[in-house]
Amino acid sequence: MNIYSLQQIETPRLSIRPIQMGDEIGLSKAINSSLPTLQRWMPWSKDPSFKTTQAFVQQSVNAWQAEQSQEFPMVVIHKADNKIIAASGYNEKSDLKKSYYEVGYWIDTHYQGQGFVTEIANALTRYALIALNANRVQICTQEENEKSIAVAYRCGYQLDAIMQNYCIDCLSGLAANSLLFSCCDITQLPSLDITWQHKERPKIPYVKAITPLDNQPPKALPRLSTQNLKLLPPHITNANKLYAAVIGSLTELSPWFSWASADLTLPNIEQHLHEGAQAARDIYSHDHLFYIVWDHNGDSILGEVWLKILDWSYPASIMINYWFDTQHIGKGLATETIAELVKYSFSELKARRVQLQIATNNTHSIQLANRLGFSHEGTLAKHTKNFVTQEISSSEMFSITTLRNLKA
Repeated sequence: MNIYSLQQIETPRLSIRPIQMGDEIGLSKAINSSLPTLQRWMPWSKDPSFKTTQAFVQQSVNAWQAEQSQEFPMVVIHKADNKIIAASGYNEKSDLKKSYYEVGYWIDTHYQGQGFVTEIANALTRYALIALNANRVQICTQEENEKSIAVAYRCGYQLDAIMQNYCIDCLSGLAANSLLFSCCDITQLPSLDITWQHKERPKIPYVKAITPLDNQPPKALPRLSTQNLKLLPPHITNANKLYAAVIGSLTELSPWFSWASADLTLPNIEQHLHEGAQAARDIYSHDHLFYIVWDHNGDSILGEVWLKILDWSYPASIMINYWFDTQHIGKGLATETIAELVKYSFSELKARRVQLQIATNNTHSIQLANRLGFSHEGTLAKHTKNFVTQEISSSEMFSITTLRNLKA
């Protein structure tokens, strides 16, 4: 079933549906009547203006209609009172290709303490597991947010990981830990009667809005180098060599990356490089950056390494991913590359956290994380997918939160 065609989810007391134009009025009232609580936990609530809420609603509507976003914001309507009392949905940490969803939520404080948030989380978890055939639904919350943690446990979620420096505390402005919970089986949930309806929507073009850092002028992705390697920003002239490297390593890459298939074409690679070069010219306006990894002479492409900016808040939270040409595996080049990217992340991007998410059966990458001094934070159940066999398996979460811990 296609999530983009969702019309509404019904529970005994609530109606949960995609955001529509006009919802800014009800959302703004709920936000402004709940500011002390929201501003304790929600960074976006520092600007509760109607204009900001209106812009959020417009962007949300566009994302739903374009069928390109992985973020699915919804409003929650109290049936008896016929008013918006909460916002929820699946946030940007969701991954449709791997079929997992992350539930987020907040509620008008006048409706707290009546089990509504538990009902919302339960309903969205059930819908994802049943209608969307999700492998996993997750909830992430700050370690000190006892009410949100209680919701996860009341819904039968299991704690997967304690993630160090994952978020910024809204009061202190300091890095804080987050807890990651998961539900992979509907039998974990308490009973709840729900129904849902779907309706096809017109599709429109969509451009994702990236909020750049305040007062930051455009900054380009710099060239980096190590003893044996050069890490260079992407350029369209790299297309033929990059395509050859990918095609030569398809057998090894295709289980881990959905794009690494026999259908991959040179124009696909050219588009990839074009988008990467655009991001490299103004890094603070993008959340996906990548380098081409070359040998030190600049003759051969050895692989790629990505920086996914999970949160541009100061300091930033960053996830690294990578691949290497098969003929260059086992030479320590990946270790050398990741070490350099960790240094860059902390020294130049002022990261508070750099993380790796590694499939449990990917022993080489797990060994790399351990060699470099990353800390193991937990096992994420049913978090990754083999795109060849379609097998679902767990992932291991690793992080490093200070450059002093890097072993390189």
